[in-house]
Amino acid sequence: MRNINKSLIFIGVFVLLAAGCGKEDTDNGNTPSSADDNAGMPSTAAIRPSGSSVTLDGSSVAAFENSLAVFEAEVSDEDYKRLKSAIQFLLVYDLSARGNKEKLYRNLDGMTPDQVLALAHERWKK
Repeated sequence: MRNINKSLIFIGVFVLLAAGCGKEDTDNGNTPSSADDNAGMPSTAAIRPSGSSVTLDGSSVAAFENSLAVFEAEVSDEDYKRLKSAIQFLLVYDLSARGNKEKLYRNLDGMTPDQVLALAHERWKK
């Protein structure tokens, strides 16, 4: 009976070890793939200009949200969603804002949406 238990344990450990072995990763980490570069990052696809002349007003939360509404009216849904995603990213990862919308909006005051996208992309790369 003891031999059977030892055999079952050995087989179980072997199966777990074998399951952990998969296709060998040939990437040595020096050349990140383009898919990994932006995983989880707001889509800044080439950070192309939106064509908007809006400057974000971060003097208050209401003023900032009004600026966003003006931007939304001027650009495509895709560009607006990209900006909103970048703002959400910065709200989480901008340590000076620490999740506080009012602080983040003050930090973004006077920027164009394209500058906000570039900032989010720069922070992502760090």
